[in-house]
Amino acid sequence: MLPESVPVEGARLAGAAVGVLLIVYWLIERLRGEGHDPVLRMSSSSDTGSASFLVSGTAAVVVVAAIVAVLLLGVGTAAPLVSNPAPVLAFLALLAFAHWVYEKEESET
Repeated sequence: MLPESVPVEGARLAGAAVGVLLIVYWLIERLRGEGHDPVLRMSSSSDTGSASFLVSGTAAVVVVAAIVAVLLLGVGTAAPLVSNPAPVLAFLALLAFAHWVYEKEESET
């Protein structure tokens, strides 16, 4: 739960910015040859069982890009934070495409 002093729009914008920075960081690390595959991993367990989630490579970038898009464009009754979503979606698609191209070239060598 957010404190009342933080508007929901500000939190959505901050979350989207963190997501974009994460994607750009992954890309820069890969291009410099220092990074590994981007990975999103989560696991949870309780008395009734366990569940885990693992996404890596371009799929991880697409998941983060989709979360950024949802935060910026709004869902349900949430108002969009951007008036023209086309450039935002194009930028996110370009980042995902760059990861895919690099991953493809890396696997061919």
